[in-house]
Amino acid sequence: MSILSFQAQNTCSPGCVCGEPRNWETEEFSLDSLHEVAIYGWSGAECDFAFLKRLLKWAAALKTITITFNPAVTVSKELCPELLSLCGPETCMKVFLYRNGAKVMYGPVG
Repeated sequence: MSILSFQAQNTCSPGCVCGEPRNWETEEFSLDSLHEVAIYGWSGAECDFAFLKRLLKWAAALKTITITFNPAVTVSKELCPELLSLCGPETCMKVFLYRNGAKVMYGPVG
């Protein structure tokens, strides 16, 4: 089992790749041995989504991905379903966010 942890920041630091040319979005990597990913401190920024989409493409054997939002991020009601829609049926995605200071797992309503 391989685990990749990624810690996102609320704001970009000076020299962040967000301001750089987006060549990385066209790079091809093979992460076929990657089965599980945990991302902590997710902000939901455009660059976060771009990274996640590429990761899902590169890691064809991915079985589980867990995303935990940064406690300081206000999560819109559209954001979690959008995240869940990125995965195919072969990948289980778990999304955790904070409500009233408590960490809770997102579950679709309805």
